[in-house]
Amino acid sequence: MQREPASALTSIALAAALLLCAKPVKPNADNGLNAAAFASLCGIYTLKDAVQPADWATGFDNEDDIISSIFNANLSTATASWLETKDNTPTGSEGTSERQAALKEWLAEVKKRQAIKPEGTDDDTYKPVPETPFKQLANVEINSKHQQAAKLGADFKNQKSTVVAAYQKAIEHIKKAIYGEAGDDYTGAGMSATKQHTCGDGTNGHAEAGYSVVNDMICLCTPAASPLGKPCGQKAFDQVNANPTSTKATAGKNLLAACRKPPSKETLTPELIQSRIATFYAQIGAQTATATDGSAHYVLGLATDTGCTGSSQAECVNYVHQLKTPGTGINWIKELNSATKILSAA
Repeated sequence: MQREPASALTSIALAAALLLCAKPVKPNADNGLNAAAFASLCGIYTLKDAVQPADWATGFDNEDDIISSIFNANLSTATASWLETKDNTPTGSEGTSERQAALKEWLAEVKKRQAIKPEGTDDDTYKPVPETPFKQLANVEINSKHQQAAKLGADFKNQKSTVVAAYQKAIEHIKKAIYGEAGDDYTGAGMSATKQHTCGDGTNGHAEAGYSVVNDMICLCTPAASPLGKPCGQKAFDQVNANPTSTKATAGKNLLAACRKPPSKETLTPELIQSRIATFYAQIGAQTATATDGSAHYVLGLATDTGCTGSSQAECVNYVHQLKTPGTGINWIKELNSATKILSAA
């Protein structure tokens, strides 16, 4: 019987020993396991730079142009009294300088309008048409249409203003979701002197969790001691102490600066906002790992048995207080939903 060389037997024995002694590697938050969750929050952050739909700027005709063209047509059939004195309705009393100035302005306006060529014509103008039995009837009809158009134009102007204002109002809600307050910068709003509360107080949950996108980023990506790891990938972010008062603002700004920017301007729509919210929700409870506490299913980032405290190996956000009955939802999500409703109604 042929014998195996001694060196081969030794290698087999060593391999078997290694297999028997091997232990499963415990997931480590400092190895970038929170990167996807961080990216979902960055997706919310970039909403503030989305532009209003292009058709909002080009989809509205100028109602004044339409109403003006009807008024010009009305001049073609108007009476001589109307054309010459506006039937004595100009500003000021008869014989006063104010009336004379107003009448002069009116005559100049009539002359200018009558010289205008209707759209699509080369020779026609809005000069008076010949006297016929139907001229007065035409004038009555055109004047009626002008009054209707003026009323519709006023309504249209109000609706247009509402649509244009909707974008700005939506952006205001988005910024409030990001920063926790109105404005264009992060100051640490909503984060108390106890970082652990902002992060969800271990496995307990806390009312402060989910106050703003940046606060959640801080819990997800910054340890409370020297940042030796990279919980959110790419680099070790600034540490934010257990009492975050002195470090939270700078850390938050650095986290936002690390977010990937879209390659081109995105259009702000209800669908875009809701898709970013859906991406975020898909990360909650996605990394329960070996955690045994039930709150792990409400955690953004890698869940552990110690819960979310904002310290090393506990960088996560526990939303159990917000999402488990009778919770009322995540604060910054409410702001985004308000933005969605405004855009949908515009």
